[in-house]
Amino acid sequence: MKLIPVENIIYKTKLTKEKIIERFNIIFSDDKNLRTKLEGRSSPLKYDGYFEEDKFNIAQTSYSTRSAFIPEVTGTIKNSGELQTINIKLGLRRRIKNFAFGLSLLPLAGIAILTIRMINQNYFSFSIFVLIGFLFFIYLIVLLGFKYECIRAKKDLEEIFQVVKSK
Repeated sequence: MKLIPVENIIYKTKLTKEKIIERFNIIFSDDKNLRTKLEGRSSPLKYDGYFEEDKFNIAQTSYSTRSAFIPEVTGTIKNSGELQTINIKLGLRRRIKNFAFGLSLLPLAGIAILTIRMINQNYFSFSIFVLIGFLFFIYLIVLLGFKYECIRAKKDLEEIFQVVKSK
């Protein structure tokens, strides 16, 4: 089991590589947002990123909820006959990983200090469960926030790539 939340997705689309690149250029343009240009609907979602050969990296930059857990999207495009195969990896942004790690160091340090004190003084303190609970709470918040934002990102990606099949 991995502790850092990551999601791998495989999409298949009938769009050509040129059409996918064109759609990326629409997404990365600053003048209008994604759904307005692609489908005529209004949405506050904007993306930023780059596309090189068969690889891309995008991240949502402007959104209504201002959530810190919006995933960073990396992927590759492969031609497999009449369908394009798009391998996508959704992961936490580095600053969120660093923040969660730094915040987790506080209860870990407390657990270590309390454990050493309990061993030296030969007693058991139930306050160690508070620190363990705090550690699990941090992890739970990060995991749930990331999973919620992944659901939203998957919907946008399916819309961008006009997905035929997904795994």
